[in-house]
Amino acid sequence: MDSLVPKIYLLLAAAKPQSSAQFFALCGILGMVLLADILCIMLLSSILGLWVTMAALALLTGAGFSVSHVLLQARVRAVINSSTLGLFDEDAFSSYFCTLVASILLTVPGIISTFLGIAFAIPPASIKVGGKLARYMGISWQKTYEYLRLN
Repeated sequence: MDSLVPKIYLLLAAAKPQSSAQFFALCGILGMVLLADILCIMLLSSILGLWVTMAALALLTGAGFSVSHVLLQARVRAVINSSTLGLFDEDAFSSYFCTLVASILLTVPGIISTFLGIAFAIPPASIKVGGKLARYMGISWQKTYEYLRLN
C-alpha cells in the first residue's frame, strides 16, 4: 500500500490540465525515439538478418524488463525508507520518477530506447533528469513527501 502513494500522486499530477500538454509533448518525444528505433531495427536487420535482430531485440526487452523491475523496487524502497524515517530526500523522489521513465524506455523493444533507458537509470543522471522532469510536469516532491508521511 505504501508504494502506491507516490504512483497515485504522479498520476494525479499528470491529470491536471497544465500537465496534459506536457504529457503529450513527452509522448511525442517518445514517439520520435520509437521512429528512430524502427529505422535502426530495419538497418540492423538488413545487416545481421531478420531472425538475429529479432532475437537480440527479445533479449534486450527481457533484460530491460528485469532490470527495470529491480530498479523500481530499490527506488521505491529508498523513498519509503526515507519517508518513514522522517527525512525528506528530494534526490530519492527524483531518482524514482526518472526510473519510471527509464523503465518505460527499457521495456520498449529498441536500441536507442534501451540506451536512453540505461542512461536515465544511472543515479547521477536519474537525479538530475528526474528533478527537471518533475519541475516540467509541475510535481512538488514536498507535497508527495507529506502525503507519504500522512499514510
